[in-house]
This record gives sequence, structure tokens and C-alpha cells, in this order.
Amino acid sequence: VVYLLRTMKVKPDDISWIIPADVWMLAREGPNGGGPWSYPRALLEAEGDREKACADLEAKGIFERLDKDITPTRFRFPVIGKDELKYMRKIKQIVRRGRVTSINLNDGTIKIGFGKDQEPWFLPPSDDIRAFVHCTSPGPFNGTEIDELFVSDTEMRLSLLFAPPVSISMSVLAKLESARRQGKLDLDFGNKLLRTGSVLNGDVPSENDVLRHLVRSFKLEGDVPSLMVSLSTLAVFFSLVDKDPMVGYEWMKANRLSFFSIPGFKSGILNDLSRLSVGGETLGFKEDEIEMFTILQEKLLPLKDK
Repeated sequence: VVYLLRTMKVKPDDISWIIPADVWMLAREGPNGGGPWSYPRALLEAEGDREKACADLEAKGIFERLDKDITPTRFRFPVIGKDELKYMRKIKQIVRRGRVTSINLNDGTIKIGFGKDQEPWFLPPSDDIRAFVHCTSPGPFNGTEIDELFVSDTEMRLSLLFAPPVSISMSVLAKLESARRQGKLDLDFGNKLLRTGSVLNGDVPSENDVLRHLVRSFKLEGDVPSLMVSLSTLAVFFSLVDKDPMVGYEWMKANRLSFFSIPGFKSGILNDLSRLSVGGETLGFKEDEIEMFTILQEKLLPLKDK
């Protein structure tokens, strides 16, 4: 829509916009610009209330919506600038009837179907040329669920660890693999976490066992604990990549793909773990998961105020 208006100079009145579902958007100019952990942290502060978390982020200027009178029902981490939002709000002909299921032409009349529960939308015959632009995309979310990332000593699957931008997740996976190959992973601590989580019984975990069980992919949908997995994944990274958690932290700061490279950025990880430990049961976490949060918090004390 922005491209049609700004670059192609199409008049707003000549555009009809079909919106299957309104979405929350991250404000590019918002405080700290939002980030990979904005949403799960808001959920944590809102004690798992998704609507309240979104409303709080909007109040802070981190979230935006297209229409102030319509509450979005989805969030896919799109980023929007104030200038782009201004363009989008110029469109007045907006159709909200769900996803398009069919487009038919009959005697010059165009019939757009939306499924059984919605009335079709008709465009009368016209001498003008009409163009239909399909501009929906899942972005990095294609519906593929990957349970295990570190499959074996010779196979690793790529998936998001955190919310977009995508690049930092791939960079962190590469760093963990590098630490594994160099023998720098804190296997003793990983073993401790696995036994706390009742993942292992009497077996001695390998380097790959530790990564396979503890490094989990980011979840876009699901219950509240699933939506907060990126917070614990960040803590696990700092704890495992080296015996000294400052090594992982300094690497993050020096990584230009990471939000940690932004001057003044704070990880807030100890505060997150404290909240998860105290309120974990209310949020739906299991007892062994809550105990893991406590153990992670102890390991990461050197990151206090960082």
C-alpha cells in the first residue's frame, strides 16, 4: 500500500484494501524501537494477559495499530514507521471480511468471495483497468514447527530463537556451534539444568545433548510459557556458551546484528528470571521449569544491571 501511494503515485481513493485481520505493529521510532524481547516481557509484566500486554506496549509507543477504533487480533512482528502509517491511513475503502477465497468475473462484474460466513464483495463494471495485488506474506513464519535444532553432531536445523530481526538468531546458533566445536560450552552447568528439568536420568549428556534439550526455537503462537521461551533461551545462551557468562554478554555487545550493540541497551535478563521464578506457577510453568529459572538466575548474577 505504501509503495502504491508513495512510489507509484496511486490516489488513495483508487485503492481498495482487503484486510483479513488487523495486526499489531512495532513502531520504528518507538522507545528503543521495540525489540525481540518487548512482547514476551510485556506478557510477563501483565501476568500472561495478552490483551493487557498489547495495550501496555501501545501506551508506551512501542506498538501501533492501523485504526484506533479496531483492536488488532494478531501480531507477526511487522515494523512500521510514522510516515508509512500516515500513508496507510489515507485508504478509506477497507474491506474486513476475512481472507479472499475466490475472484470471479461475470459480465464485467467482479465478485470477490470470502468464505461461507461472509458476504461476497462486488466491483461493478468499469472502463478502468483493475489490478489485484497479493501482498500477504508469513515473513519468517511459514508454519513449519521445528522441535530440535541440534539434531546430531553433524546436523543442525536453522530456526528463530528470538523474535525478528532474524539475523541475531542465526548468529547465536553459529556461536553456540562454534563453542561446541572448541570445547568451551559449560557442560557441567548444562548437565545441572537437564537433571533439574528431569530430562536425563543416569546418562551423561554429550555436548550436543545439552544443546538439543536446552536451546529451543521461538514460538509465534501457543500458551503463555511458549510465548516466553525466548527469554529463557537468552539466559541459556549466556549460561552455556562459556563458563563465564560475561563472555556471551560481551560477544552480544560486540555483535552488530544484536540489540546489545546499541549504546545503553540493557538485557534485563536477571529481572526476567526473577519474575519467572516468583510468578512462574501463575503463568503456567511447571515446577521443574521454575527451578531452572532460579538456577539460571544464580549463574547470571555477574550480569546484574547489564
